[in-house]
Amino acid sequence: MATKIFKGEIKFINFNEKNAIVKESLVTNSRSAGSYVYNISAGTATAGVAGTAGTSTITYTTPITGGNASTVASGTYTIALSLNGAAAVTKNVTLTTNQTYTAIVSALAAALGVPATISSGNIVISSSTIGEYSSVSVTDGISNGLIAALNTSLSETATIVNVSGTNPTSGHQSLSSSTTAIVADRDSELSAGTYTIKINTVSYPFTITSETLWSGVISKMNTAIAAVATAQIIGNSIVITNITTGSSSTIAILDGTSNGFIAAVNAITNEIYATSPYGKLVMVYGDFAGYAKGNSITYSYVANSENNNLIFII
Repeated sequence: MATKIFKGEIKFINFNEKNAIVKESLVTNSRSAGSYVYNISAGTATAGVAGTAGTSTITYTTPITGGNASTVASGTYTIALSLNGAAAVTKNVTLTTNQTYTAIVSALAAALGVPATISSGNIVISSSTIGEYSSVSVTDGISNGLIAALNTSLSETATIVNVSGTNPTSGHQSLSSSTTAIVADRDSELSAGTYTIKINTVSYPFTITSETLWSGVISKMNTAIAAVATAQIIGNSIVITNITTGSSSTIAILDGTSNGFIAAVNAITNEIYATSPYGKLVMVYGDFAGYAKGNSITYSYVANSENNNLIFII
């Protein structure tokens, strides 16, 4: 029967044993023995998430109630602000006697030039930017510090917690095989032709000529879907990612309406693999150790201190 070997992975060594002509080779990136189809299907889609801003939270054990009047006296207070990794700058906050905590935080936001709110009973100061480089750090001023005045008014010492921002992410979905790994430098075995894949209800055609390696297939797919998504091979799967970010970044992969890519891949059959990444693929033409042509054989092999159980067939 016809046996397809992955291009570029096999280097044959010919030798004879018991009047059989045997070809053996080192096989990499392999799976268990037998004939396989890819059986690729779309996994669960993951929506993107919005990025977050860095925050500095002035926390108290007893939650602050915004409408309550403070005991902070009128005057000018100071607080130092470091924004997005820059050097700290001292800011002045001017208050009147017994302002509510909501009014104090409003004056603080105006002085700092960044958002400040009361959330869950704590004072939260946020960067105006989002992403991994978004950060805020506040410390009390050296002269007439605002945090010290708040501590006196609330009869406890604040704890300050700084949290960096996070980057927004993109929606993505994988095409994975239940039986066979998708590897960039492996022959896809797709015939030359035009295939389609549907992303978020729109079909995108792409044409394969001589690019039968999976890397070539993905390159052609990327050219076709560039306006909406990117495709890459990650962890033996095809991962398609929306080019936008945030909570509205979603993706849904379906087969194309004409010569669908997924159906075409799943129609590929008769791939032969070895059981070990260092295994020998043994192909028998004639009798070998009592096995007739066309039968499976098991061949144990040890080389360079690596145990390799192998097998097979033609």
